[in-house]
Amino acid sequence: MSMNQWFQKGNARRFFRIDMPARIFITPASALKDTEIYANGSNYFPKALRKRLTEQKEQVWYWVDRIQDKQEAIKALFNEIVGHIEFFADAMEMMTQGLNPKKHAQYWLRMQKDIHGFEMLEGLKNEAPKTHAFLQQIENKFLVFFKSMFHTVSHSDSAHFEANPHLPESTALDTLLARFEDPKYQTVPLVQAIYHLGQFMNLHLETYRLLNDDQIRRHQPDQWPLKTVNISASGVAVALQQSYKVFEKVEVFLYFEAYQTRLRFDGSVVNTRSLPENGVERVAINFELPDGDDQDTLQNVIQEFEIDECMDLVLS
Repeated sequence: MSMNQWFQKGNARRFFRIDMPARIFITPASALKDTEIYANGSNYFPKALRKRLTEQKEQVWYWVDRIQDKQEAIKALFNEIVGHIEFFADAMEMMTQGLNPKKHAQYWLRMQKDIHGFEMLEGLKNEAPKTHAFLQQIENKFLVFFKSMFHTVSHSDSAHFEANPHLPESTALDTLLARFEDPKYQTVPLVQAIYHLGQFMNLHLETYRLLNDDQIRRHQPDQWPLKTVNISASGVAVALQQSYKVFEKVEVFLYFEAYQTRLRFDGSVVNTRSLPENGVERVAINFELPDGDDQDTLQNVIQEFEIDECMDLVLS
């Protein structure tokens, strides 16, 4: 079924669809009930993301197995770091299901231990100082997010998620990983192992950022992600990291900076499509009984965008 058919199905009236930029925020219409920690009900680990995580992890071990110098010590350290990251992911999934890791002894004891960092890392400092320095950048960034999670689960309850508005956007690790993308490093096993370990971790950390930010940005339209959306006055389709079930009720918030327009619609998910190559889900939503004024405003914004696009073509 085409994207247009998704929107048209069940609509008595058809509207013209267009791709245009918009800041968009989507959240389930109802939060989970009877929870230990507030959870909005979104699925932050859809199929596309899980596939990317698996691919990155496979790359980590592919390159670790090709390291020759001090391989045993490095492999043990990498195994520890991957374990820390996957525990972080397990705790995050608990939170998305409304379970607070602090209320589960096994998880809480592990969190209290992991907050001190990677145990084996210090042992590499004298034997391989450069490798130690690279991996310490991974530890530094990991601990920023892990300590944020630790604070959140310590101060949240069923009605409140203690989000952190100051998670860093970029760190020294990200600068390092960008350097490692240079073609001259493409066949260096240690560099590639560190690069893919960093990417594996970053996928998890960015997922946590999304979970965290979704709790605090409902009323911050200038902070919503800017995306190209396929939109009409009757619905929207957009690529998201989160996944939603077909027929799930959601709230859709749109902000068009160029027109200083903020709109809200009740919606129903009519189709989802996994895009593993991009690590995202294509989600199509019909607006349900939209407010007439908001729908007219959206139609006007779409028409203004079309006119602006035509003028740009004429003047270029």
